[in-house]
Amino acid sequence: MPTFTALTTLTGREPAYKLGEAMEDLTPEPTGVGVFEMEDGSGLWEVGGYFEEAPDEASLAVLAAAFGAKNFVVSELPETDLMHLSGDVQRVYSSIVREWLDYLRHLQEDYPYLFSLAIRTNPFDRSASPVVR
Repeated sequence: MPTFTALTTLTGREPAYKLGEAMEDLTPEPTGVGVFEMEDGSGLWEVGGYFEEAPDEASLAVLAAAFGAKNFVVSELPETDLMHLSGDVQRVYSSIVREWLDYLRHLQEDYPYLFSLAIRTNPFDRSASPVVR
């Protein structure tokens, strides 16, 4: 199954996040939207969306113009790249989980109240809540 990316850049955090939010209302709907500050000191922000079918380039052009962004660059991500990225995400995710568990052990030993909060707000539990029940 092909995956498409649509990427653009613009100046300013607030307009970048608003553009990202507006992208979520596109048809076809993106499977994910990301907003990242470029780390080159330029003040630019990158906004990107991932789609399971080709995005509507006219809608993207309207959004880019409305938010003062450069034109979106749309490309198809080859299946091999998608598989490679999937492997990268799995490796990073397992490392993050190990770090989180080490952090929980630290909290449990040294900060029991913070440990309790961390358990109640567990990122792996969709119904997690900081409220004590």
